[in-house]
Amino acid sequence: MSFIEKSINNFKNLRTSRKISVIMLIGIVITTQIASIMSMIAINDTIRIISEVKVPDGYMKTNFDIYNPDNMEVVVPYDIRNLGTYDLTDIEMSVKVKVEYTYNITGKEVEEEIFSKTGDIDDCRAGSSLEAEFKGDKDDFDKPILTEFLLYYDFNESVSIMVDIKLSAKYFYGLIEFTMLESSLDLTDYDNCPTCQGG
Repeated sequence: MSFIEKSINNFKNLRTSRKISVIMLIGIVITTQIASIMSMIAINDTIRIISEVKVPDGYMKTNFDIYNPDNMEVVVPYDIRNLGTYDLTDIEMSVKVKVEYTYNITGKEVEEEIFSKTGDIDDCRAGSSLEAEFKGDKDDFDKPILTEFLLYYDFNESVSIMVDIKLSAKYFYGLIEFTMLESSLDLTDYDNCPTCQGG
């Protein structure tokens, strides 16, 4: 094969290689753009989903009757609406209840946690909703602390029963994770917490 023929073949191979490189580059650019668009859609979906989550959804209920432990409970209703394109997964809720009161022997202000529970919630499929109640029972109470509160709080001073609620979930194949926090909802403050119902 002459030098000219070799040069022609090399030129053809070079052109073919360049065409393949250009095609691969176009494919990478298109894939990147599609991924970016999907990510933006997923982020917008997440914002919409968060705006539609209602925790609590309705009246929270509590029962601190230590003399009838089987009736002891904390109930937090919730409504999770997945308006997005992908499933909501790994949904977890945490509820803590604390009391703020005046200790009648010392006159000091006391703050103690009397209830704590963390649990998983079923996945919420795209386009569906979960309306249910997150419940805790006697096993989730700190009974010695609760007993001390019920025996020694000052009847003449104000008492606050505060609830902290944390909800976390994952979206878009687990790549987007968000956490919502409702902090210090006062079960005794009906004006500022209309969904609170102490017991």
